[in-house]
Amino acid sequence: MKLTKVEKETIILFNEQEDTAEIYTHHVKLKNRLHAFAEKYPELVTKKGFTFTVPKKLLTITLRAPANSAFAEKRRKQCQMMNQQKKPPPLWRILQFNCP
Repeated sequence: MKLTKVEKETIILFNEQEDTAEIYTHHVKLKNRLHAFAEKYPELVTKKGFTFTVPKKLLTITLRAPANSAFAEKRRKQCQMMNQQKKPPPLWRILQFNCP
């Protein structure tokens, strides 16, 4: 049975007493990252189905402030200027990659 997007949830459980956190997830990218981490450090991570248990000290949760629209506009203009200043590659380099 295929899960809907609403059912593909991620639950992170930890408390003040225990040194580990449990992460239950169906999020593909997070699941792949946790699986790769578990393969690299099998002594730190235990995996049971979709649940990973990791040391709490390795887990970080970051909240970011929303981007200011004025800052975003300034950054966009800077990127446009940088892209306009780029010189095209020399003709010999273009021919080198396009010729059989």
